[in-house]
Amino acid sequence: MSDINQNQDVMNAFLSRMHNILTAPDTANETQSNDSYVSFTKIGIPVTEKFLTFNDLTTKSEVNNQAGFANIVNEVPESRGFFVIKGVKISNVYRQVITQAQVAERELSEREKDMLQKAQDYLQVEAIDKNPFTGEEKKTIQPSPAVISYGKHRVLYINALLAYNNAAIGANEKSATQQDIENFTRNGVILRNNALIAYQTWEGEGSKGYVEQARSILGQYASSGIHERFTKLKADMDLSERQSNLFGPYENTLFFPHDAFVDPSKTPTFTTFKFSESKVDEYKHNDSTNYGGGVNSGFFLFNCSATVNGEKKNMSAEVDTSNFSMSVDLLQLPILRPWFDASIFQSRAWKWTDQISDGKEPRSGMMPVYATSVILAKNLKIKLNMSSEKNKAAFSKIETSTSASYGPFAIKGSYSHEEGDSSFNSKVSDDGIEADGLQIIGFICYKVPLSPNPDPSLDWPDKQPLSA
Repeated sequence: MSDINQNQDVMNAFLSRMHNILTAPDTANETQSNDSYVSFTKIGIPVTEKFLTFNDLTTKSEVNNQAGFANIVNEVPESRGFFVIKGVKISNVYRQVITQAQVAERELSEREKDMLQKAQDYLQVEAIDKNPFTGEEKKTIQPSPAVISYGKHRVLYINALLAYNNAAIGANEKSATQQDIENFTRNGVILRNNALIAYQTWEGEGSKGYVEQARSILGQYASSGIHERFTKLKADMDLSERQSNLFGPYENTLFFPHDAFVDPSKTPTFTTFKFSESKVDEYKHNDSTNYGGGVNSGFFLFNCSATVNGEKKNMSAEVDTSNFSMSVDLLQLPILRPWFDASIFQSRAWKWTDQISDGKEPRSGMMPVYATSVILAKNLKIKLNMSSEKNKAAFSKIETSTSASYGPFAIKGSYSHEEGDSSFNSKVSDDGIEADGLQIIGFICYKVPLSPNPDPSLDWPDKQPLSA
């Protein structure tokens, strides 16, 4: 087999296995299966703990950090191929829908209005936001204490489940090593109990039932009281808009736990994901419909770019993957958009000229998927045969490159902040490559169903019949 084909197989197998572990069902708590889409970056996005620190948004640096984060995670991912930032934002699509869509005519009863108001009040609170650039104060909305507690406990559960599924899947693969099996035999019960306890704590201390009940009520009235709901959502978007001197206007966007990188004791535990050449045959032909980045002919594992005479040049190289293995620490952080109500995309009480999602596999439309969690990676270790001439030739290019990647991981690059740009580097040795820095390598995404999908039996203001 050619090295190019090996590169393709390694990448497809790696992405497939990572998707399986990130989205595996919760057999410990017997919850519903996870039919999520995973959008992988073509090259990791380097970040720092400082970049992920927003605190109370009272300084220019904190506002710019949040704006930079929002600029990344509010991008509409591709439903095929790798994640790239092209400027198509979730907030823009969402705002168009709630301001331009035609809604069905139905007034809520006083009792229904009261229930809707209580659900909204349970999920969000009003606050005063002071602009650190101008000193101007304005009213804004923030997640309620119940939602903050919900998110804090949910992230602990998600990552406890990730650790359990990572060990369980590894021990049950055809390519499982004796070490994989012994690790699960020794630690499987502990990891399963951790997932059970985290879920039970989320239910108890994390207000899981009440938060999801409130969201269910909003979803219910996204159909029967759509006019009132859209009016509230328009106001929420206006209240959520903020201004950054680096990124311009943006919508308040958070992750859980919001203080994960402020206090190290509050940072959720990363899970070590491992992959090796022995697992390639088991995963290389898996269907890539549910994850972006499935690669085709002409794909190279190593890619880099350099500026030559003021012009950016992209270069790729074949990599010898014989005796290849790698490990990386992973963490999922759920995204919270206080201004965003996903239930409207399931509502059949509005119609519009454009299609948000066709509901097919793979999805198409203005916003076929959107990110619900960010996948962070650190402590990347890639073992390769560095005496191979192909690998020597490929990795010799790193020194003169401005950016470089191995698969979806950045191994060289830079990130922007208020003080300028900082570098992200790796260490190349006789054993391979190591990159300790933090980077975003993808997103867990929700697959938007057919939307809009107007119900012809509803009372529409134009009185024009809809095709069933």
